Amino acid sequence: MTQKASPRADGATRSASRPANSPESGFSYHRDFFEELVDTSLAHAKKLGATDAAAEASEGCGLSVSVRKGELENVERNRDKSLGITVYIGKKRGNAATSDFSKAAIEQTVKAAYDIARFTAEDETSGLPDDRDIARKHPALDLFHPWSIDSEQAAQLALQCEAAAL
Repeated sequence: MTQKASPRADGATRSASRPANSPESGFSYHRDFFEELVDTSLAHAKKLGATDAAAEASEGCGLSVSVRKGELENVERNRDKSLGITVYIGKKRGNAATSDFSKAAIEQTVKAAYDIARFTAEDETSGLPDDRDIARKHPALDLFHPWSIDSEQAAQLALQCEAAAL
C-alpha cells in the first residue's frame, strides 16, 4: 500500500474502525483501517514539510512447526503489525517504522523519519517515481492461500515430511 502524499483522487472516505478479529482470515484489521493509517501518515508528513512520502502498513500471523529426528522440536505462533514511512525532503530521505498504531505513535514515527531526512545528505537518485511510471493495473498473481491448520496437524505434517525426506 505505498502511496504518494496526495489526497485520494476518487474523493472516497475511509473508515478507521477496527473490527473484531475475523476467524476466517486470521487478521485483526480491515484493509480500510490500514489505508487510513497510510493516509494519516502521509498527511502528517506533508504537514511537517515533506516534499514527498511513501507509507506501508501490514499485518501478519503465522504458525511455525519444526521437527528433528522424528521428534517435535518447536511450535511457534506469531502475530505482527507495522507501519513504515519514508519521508523525502527534496533528495534527502528518512525512514522510520512503528508497531504502535496510536495517533501519537504515528505522528512520532513520521516526525522521526522527517528528522532523519533533514540531517541526511542529498542523493540524486533518491525519490519516488513519477506518476506516469506507476503501474495502475496489476495482474492477479494468486499469491494468498489461507490454510486453516492447527498446531497438531502441522506437527503431523512436518513429521511426515521429515520421514519422507530421510
